[in-house]
Amino acid sequence: MKDVHKLLEDDLAYASTLNVICIKLFGQAYFNWEPEIIEEELRKITTHISRINLDKIQAISALVTTEQYYTFWETFENISNVLNMNDPQFETATPLSSVEICWSLVEANLNDQEGDIFSNEVLAYINKIFELEGLLEAPTVAKKYLSGDMAYRNKKFDTATGGQKKHFFDFNTEISQIVKFRVKQIKQQLTKIGIDL
Repeated sequence: MKDVHKLLEDDLAYASTLNVICIKLFGQAYFNWEPEIIEEELRKITTHISRINLDKIQAISALVTTEQYYTFWETFENISNVLNMNDPQFETATPLSSVEICWSLVEANLNDQEGDIFSNEVLAYINKIFELEGLLEAPTVAKKYLSGDMAYRNKKFDTATGGQKKHFFDFNTEISQIVKFRVKQIKQQLTKIGIDL
């Protein structure tokens, strides 16, 4: 795999890309390794791997090996922050945006296709963010990852004005474009190291 060290050093490498690299290098057994072992093995490839990339790898490992992302809002928030290339803030709540939630759901699914159903606690967190941002309903890219009746829909949906509906439609389209762009970037990153999806 060519250029692996460049992606390991690149703060803009996606967690999905880093996960594929680790699986190719170490097999899926790496999910059960201690963080220090993973870091030690990766530093044999490059000593310049960034902390955020190590956090991304750990986030995917936690996502795949535990149910915490799907069960506890705090874990969902922290893993989502890392998947959005933000430093995790374990001691402080750092609410996500709707775009960050949507990307987290998509990237989690790319790595954990057999993922769990979200708990009411996590769904309430997601729905509250959508409500606070004035969304009429859950964005399209989020709906397929949320449990049927629990997918957010604003009580005012049926009485929303044309302008409100247009704003939601435009925002929904924007989120879809962001997600498509990011998935395309993941494919490009993987192509750089000789892996095609």
